[in-house]
Amino acid sequence: MLEAIRVKLNPNPPDITKVLGDINSLLDDSITGHAIREQGPPALDLSKINFEALASKFKQSKHKNTDLEVLKAAIRAKLEKMIQLNRTRADFAEKFEELIESYNAGSRTIEALYQELLELSNSMSFEEQRHVR
Repeated sequence: MLEAIRVKLNPNPPDITKVLGDINSLLDDSITGHAIREQGPPALDLSKINFEALASKFKQSKHKNTDLEVLKAAIRAKLEKMIQLNRTRADFAEKFEELIESYNAGSRTIEALYQELLELSNSMSFEEQRHVR
């Protein structure tokens, strides 16, 4: 029905396929891609981190939220790897989530959360070393 109305209103529509082809060619020539890395940066080895130095650096930091997010990401990555190897380590993940939730609820300061995350990370490293032994 709609097609019949179009034919009556415009019986000889212009052929724009060449113009559309030229537009597509122009876009293909002008858009360039970026190389995609196969792998991201190497995982952080939490067992080699000096937690005391990290805590003192955090106290002086002007970018505490960014530092906190970096630490959270490192712990999350480590937790995922630990849990894949041994499901019984899920208690570390629960503790991690509890810490994050309590911070989001406002019951912890950013400094307290950072310190507790460092302690959690330290205990995760200890557990990993214990497991290897």
